[in-house]
Amino acid sequence: MQGTKRYARLEVCVTTRAEFRDTRGFTVPNFIPIPGDSDDSRAVRTRGELASALIALMHERGFDDISVQEICERAQVGRSTFYAHFQDKDELFIRHTVVFGRALGGQLAWDEGSYRFPVRGLFEHVRKMKPLFDSLTRARKTEFIMKVWHNNIAEVFEQRVLAVRGGGSTAAPIPAVILAQQLAGTLMTLMVWWIDHHYPLAEHEMEKQFQHLIAGLS
Repeated sequence: MQGTKRYARLEVCVTTRAEFRDTRGFTVPNFIPIPGDSDDSRAVRTRGELASALIALMHERGFDDISVQEICERAQVGRSTFYAHFQDKDELFIRHTVVFGRALGGQLAWDEGSYRFPVRGLFEHVRKMKPLFDSLTRARKTEFIMKVWHNNIAEVFEQRVLAVRGGGSTAAPIPAVILAQQLAGTLMTLMVWWIDHHYPLAEHEMEKQFQHLIAGLS
């Protein structure tokens, strides 16, 4: 898990493949390439296939019960190819989590006098990924992964806030970095509560709650 800082500032190239939308038309990518030492299309495809293989296996059993060999067999690549891109399965999943979190952060928008985020679409995705979260829970990794998400979402939220403000924040009552942490913290707190309580409210209701909680923040 020591690779977190190493990948904290990865640039994300978001594709338009497999997106889901919320009621306002914002999109959140369900597929994004994982950056690496090589941007060659073959290398990008291989990293994506390895990530997809790991996630598919996590839908079947706990993270700790998955071996690198099984990931390679599911992705139909050799072990040497795996280790050419990743040190181990933890690094693979962390890097996938980082780029997904940063892509999510880029979806923050300013609309009709308020910040907007596709909560409904994200939560619909999270519900579908319940087996994956169960896999992480059995491995006692959920809290760590949520922290990685939070940190990367917040960092990109800060960039979005600065863009909304025209690049400057000296005149704003709340510094961009603090506002970004508040927005990301609200999102992640709602998500954790929603998962822990077995989805007690519909996704569109969770979006309404998020908008109520951040109302007036600028």
